[in-house]
Amino acid sequence: GTTKGIAGSKKLVEMVPENIEHLFNECGRKLTNSIHSDFDQKYYDAPEFDDDPLAARLALYLMISREETLPRIEEVCGKKVSEWLLQFKAQINALPEAKRKRYDRIRAQSRKAEEDVLRLPEDSLEGIKALGDSPWRRHLFCDEEGKFFAKFNTWETPVLEEELENPDVLFWLRNVPRKPWAFCVPYTLESETRPCYPDFLFIRKEGNGLVCDVIDPHLHTLPDAVEKAKGLALFAQEHSYNSPFGRIELVARINGQRCTIDLQNDKVREDVKKIDSKSALELLYKMP
Repeated sequence: GTTKGIAGSKKLVEMVPENIEHLFNECGRKLTNSIHSDFDQKYYDAPEFDDDPLAARLALYLMISREETLPRIEEVCGKKVSEWLLQFKAQINALPEAKRKRYDRIRAQSRKAEEDVLRLPEDSLEGIKALGDSPWRRHLFCDEEGKFFAKFNTWETPVLEEELENPDVLFWLRNVPRKPWAFCVPYTLESETRPCYPDFLFIRKEGNGLVCDVIDPHLHTLPDAVEKAKGLALFAQEHSYNSPFGRIELVARINGQRCTIDLQNDKVREDVKKIDSKSALELLYKMP
């Protein structure tokens, strides 16, 4: 190996097996899932490395040390996994729920959000039980008396009450965050893709068919409110035509009044994509 002296000069020093073993273990921490061991098994005593297993391990470390290597590995592998998930989508969806969850975990590890079929739990009340003691009607999963018991906060409750006044709403779903079956929209915060779980989905009659309204009542003062709004705006843009979605709205209570941002409106959506502060977001809520 090479080391730099105090005055900037360089000199060669001999690498001992213990040093290479340490560097090889460092590869394992960066690659995870024992990929470094798979590399080691494939190239152990390989002629490419003059039948020297230490040379193969050192070569792996040098590759991993290059700045562009890990992002390129993630890009290539992520693309291949996406291709496989799409290729075998029908077979995966036909699997029992327990086996499908294995693929859900794989999909969740992706840095890029993947569009998937919304599959509700086979146990209809999984993750929804014991949300509260107030009875609600027309929830997708009701008990034998047609009631769903839940308690919502002070800005969710009036939104739900107002939406259920519409007789065209056939049923609704409380979208429980981070459940394997939950409806999730990606958004970007500090260059990292994160999940957003809109609070309510309403299935509504429209013409001769059905549409799904995505209604998300939230505090517009939350730290990530702007980024979530932009994520939902992008989702609305991608599903604005010939899609099963109807209204896609952000809702806030400002001075006791319901204020709505209609993300299916092209101009409003473009305005949302341009904002850079919570004060600008509040102004959009207040626009007529």
